Amino acid sequence: MSNLREDFNTLPFQEVYKILSDLNAAPELNDKLIVDGGIAPYLLIETNSERQHRDADLLVDEKDMTVVRDYLKKHNLYDARYDSLSYQGVTRDHGVTARINGFPVGFYPYNAVTDEETKEPAIDIYAYSFGETPDQIDLKESHIVGFQKSDLCITKCMSDASRMKIISPEVVVVSKLGKGKNNLRDKDKQDLYAMIFTRMNAEKMKRIYHAFNHRGTRRSIAEKDVEKVSLDDILKIFRYNDLEIETTISQ
Repeated sequence: MSNLREDFNTLPFQEVYKILSDLNAAPELNDKLIVDGGIAPYLLIETNSERQHRDADLLVDEKDMTVVRDYLKKHNLYDARYDSLSYQGVTRDHGVTARINGFPVGFYPYNAVTDEETKEPAIDIYAYSFGETPDQIDLKESHIVGFQKSDLCITKCMSDASRMKIISPEVVVVSKLGKGKNNLRDKDKQDLYAMIFTRMNAEKMKRIYHAFNHRGTRRSIAEKDVEKVSLDDILKIFRYNDLEIETTISQ
């Protein structure tokens, strides 16, 4: 049996941007979507990534997931095979994927909570990926302690005058460098390079770094321990293989 991943194709930046712009402009979805994933760095600087994208990730407040599914059904974009809630044993919403122009757009729920142990603000994020067979998905959960909802994204006024919520640049940097020095892919390096063209806040960066490295943080189910990147590395320089980039973090 084939993997459901084979149902989808890749698209260049401009075509993905068009899909995301159309979704963002839909009255039902307006102000409810946060663009995450590999395209986010290039939306932050409004520059073509010059590469094919495998998917697009959108974060949605958990309370709005019903609105998302209703929209997809209304526009004939819903397919139960791509809905996490359709799978046996899945009792918590981990999102839904829509096939738009043959391209996978994932809508994944997040929830702002209070950590039971520390009483600090925290963010829960639920996602999934398609498994090796059509009847299997791999569930992913993150519980990020010390992470405020306001840290999650920025609202950017795009060149066409539209407003789009995009994952904050500080989150992009910390989450990618958090993969560990030996796990940085070529496209991660390219994404980090793009980040030198957007300004970041040092205090916010520190807060997000400590939140992502909190000992109580639940990582992705499939994530393995990796060599941690120091805060100094993040605040002062990105230094990986042939990539050495001075940051533009505001002090």
